[in-house]
This record gives sequence, structure tokens and C-alpha cells, in this order.
Amino acid sequence: MAETFATAGLGRADAHSAADALVAADAQGSPSRGVARLPVYLTRLRGGGNSPDALPQIVQQMLDRRTRSADSKQ
Repeated sequence: MAETFATAGLGRADAHSAADALVAADAQGSPSRGVARLPVYLTRLRGGGNSPDALPQIVQQMLDRRTRSADSKQ
């Protein structure tokens, strides 16, 4: 799966992180946030909806959660 992310433009380390996150979501019982999302993410990366070289940053932090942005164009 990491190679699929890499062919969509992610760097090698980011591709492995993204793949690991999707597998972990499935393993933790959240399949709607896991591997099933791969086609959506690939479509966004290939179509310019998400930047493959964006650097995630925390844009809002509250006591119990954080909101992150990775330069999504949507």
C-alpha cells in the first residue's frame, strides 16, 4: 500500500506513514477510517485536492482534541 501512495506523489516516509495509519485504523476497529479510504485519498492526491508534500500542522487545539491541516485544497 505504501508503494501506491508513493506513486501518487507522497515521499517514501510519508507513504509508509499513511499506509501504517490506514492499517492501524482497521486494526483498532475503525474500518471506515482505514484501508477503505485509500481510493478517496489517491483520487485527491492525483487530482490536486491534497498536496503530497504538505506538512501537517496543528491549527486548533482544545483540551481534548486537535485539529490538523495538511494543506487540503477542499
